Amino acid sequence: MHGGARRGIGSVAIGLSALLATGCGVMPSPEAELQDALARSVDRAQDTFWPYRADIVSDPEAAIARIGSVSDVRPAYADPAVVPAGGSLKLLGLAASDDGTSLILATSAGVETGGGLFYDQRSAAVCFELRFPAGERKIHTFASDCTDGQGHGLADVAEVIDYTRYGEPRSIDGLDVRRTVTTEDYPSMPCQCASGGTCDCPGG
Repeated sequence: MHGGARRGIGSVAIGLSALLATGCGVMPSPEAELQDALARSVDRAQDTFWPYRADIVSDPEAAIARIGSVSDVRPAYADPAVVPAGGSLKLLGLAASDDGTSLILATSAGVETGGGLFYDQRSAAVCFELRFPAGERKIHTFASDCTDGQGHGLADVAEVIDYTRYGEPRSIDGLDVRRTVTTEDYPSMPCQCASGGTCDCPGG
């Protein structure tokens, strides 16, 4: 190889090293992007349930039935022929008491990165628990083993809801998720009156 060619290759290598060193060319790994996507899926679940938190404490079954993005997979525990309705959030278990209500949920996410020889596609599922304490305007989020605490869980319905393709579910313990959301995360919108309409804002 000629000296000029070697110098050219060396210059390219040095240039790439300098680019990476400055952080300009550093891209998150496919695994990091997947973890971020899973965390966002859990965040969206918190966002979805927030407006229903009081109803989930007082009448959880009725409240769950009104949330279109929730797919109740529990009937498939007893009858595998039951195909639960579609929904990005899979309800694996529900427990209610005077202290509040807990929901065991599963959801999934996928990412595509790179292109050409560097193309990468991966997806995974994650299980978690949302706990709605009675009389409190907050939702707590905990890790879950994907079971309902009564001998049933994701493993019983994975084929029915096409979750076998995700492999072993992830834990939120490895994700950057909000462990508790409160009214500070969901501030009330300012009251606005439409011109010519009935105004319910304080003071009219």
